[in-house]
Amino acid sequence: MKNLIFIIVSALFLLPFQSNVMADEAPTNSVQEDPFEKVEASTQNVEIPIETNNAENQNNSEGKTARELFIKSYNEQNPDEKIDSSDIISGGIAVTPSKSLLKSIVGTDTRVKVNPKVSPYNKVCSLYMYYSYGNKFKEFVGTGFAINSTTIATAAHCIYSKADGGWANGVVASFGLNGYGNQILTAGNKSLTVPTKYTSTGQWQYDYGYIKTNKSISVVGSLTMTTPMGTNMDVTITGYPGEKSGYQYKSSGNATISTNRLAYNIDTTGGQSGSPILDKSNRVVGIHNYGINEVTGLNNAMNTGTKLTPAVINFFK
Repeated sequence: MKNLIFIIVSALFLLPFQSNVMADEAPTNSVQEDPFEKVEASTQNVEIPIETNNAENQNNSEGKTARELFIKSYNEQNPDEKIDSSDIISGGIAVTPSKSLLKSIVGTDTRVKVNPKVSPYNKVCSLYMYYSYGNKFKEFVGTGFAINSTTIATAAHCIYSKADGGWANGVVASFGLNGYGNQILTAGNKSLTVPTKYTSTGQWQYDYGYIKTNKSISVVGSLTMTTPMGTNMDVTITGYPGEKSGYQYKSSGNATISTNRLAYNIDTTGGQSGSPILDKSNRVVGIHNYGINEVTGLNNAMNTGTKLTPAVINFFK
């Protein structure tokens, strides 16, 4: 199977929620000097015409539409290796409430559903990633957020997974996702980028990256990045839990700030990797990565995310 890499960007949810939740991988945690070098996926730029479909009142239409777009784009680039819906694998970690999903819920689940049509939530997107799996594709879910008109920030492990062969072969980003049905807008991608050290070591300190689109996503606006100050602060995490059927949820609480991470007892579950950690002014101060006890060697009895240091912010420029 050829290594076609592309992204479909949409204004709404496209895929069904019966997918692999992108697991919070447990990387090694030895600290090394970070040169903040970047590595970009080798891609073919797939031009997908902008399309709008009124999917309202169509049961599960966004799932069918997303897969059709993925399959159509792949087949156009690989006419001798065409695939169909049977080549998309759903499975792995269940996206229904389970021990594995709820491991990051601290006490009572305090997450509340938000309106993804209003700021800042309209700038947060659901991500579906496709990884080549033999002659088929495996499907994972995560979260991202717009930081400019052509860039979506997320966790590195959403778009690069050594355990799954490296780079994602396809990504679907859905803005304004509010369950099933609504308008959709699609475009092709330009590139996927993560720190070089993440691809070589998988260390949690480098678990951040971005998706460049070849179509403007300026209609949703963008979130501003800033470095958190002090030793603790009140924050909000908003994203798309895998078990919530395509709805965006947020939860708030206090975060402890250290050299390169934020730790918090804010409720999250699988699928929220890559979610923005927002301060009271809705500026991004971190990127959610891991649940409780996901990183060996850390005092990780709390959920945790990457701190946006000046060097990390510069990585996204």
